[in-house]
Amino acid sequence: MKIFTATAIGLVLGLPLAAQAATVEIRSAVSAVQLGDTFDVELVFDRDAGDAPLAEFGIDVDYDNSLFSFVGGSFSNSLGDIAGTNDIADQTGFLQLLVSSTTDESTLDTLQQSAFSFATLTFSADAVGTGSFDLDQSFAFFADANFAGIPVTYGQTSTDVTVLAPIPLPASALLLLAGLGGLAAIRRRA
Repeated sequence: MKIFTATAIGLVLGLPLAAQAATVEIRSAVSAVQLGDTFDVELVFDRDAGDAPLAEFGIDVDYDNSLFSFVGGSFSNSLGDIAGTNDIADQTGFLQLLVSSTTDESTLDTLQQSAFSFATLTFSADAVGTGSFDLDQSFAFFADANFAGIPVTYGQTSTDVTVLAPIPLPASALLLLAGLGGLAAIRRRA
């Protein structure tokens, strides 16, 4: 009731309402991959209509470098023009992502409808096991086109991926196939 009353008084007096915090998450579309496969991990920014769009950010992503290797990454078109103002530094076990858009706020507002993936990171599976990808919030920052901080909350801050060993074809199956092939060859002659 207190929140409703404060909101009503603010609307009557013409005071701006406090913006809700945007949500930042890390997601993987896969939970298991085969040894040697590549897969993507995405960073997602979800904001409410009326909240300032994302123009710049810095965040670290920790990963298990005994299981995974960083292959490459890309940033979303929803960030506008980031040419020359983006970087992904692989520090072997964690990535440092830094981006600053030179696109104006109204264009960013149009580009960023609701939730969007602001970074896609590609990894290769190098060893068997389960490892995690974690958002490191220690030095994270998110800002709008006017360099004002955007308040964020963190949703899913970790995602696990299991690397599976390839399943070898048993030698007995190869012998069975060879035997069937031999029978087929004998039958053709007859």
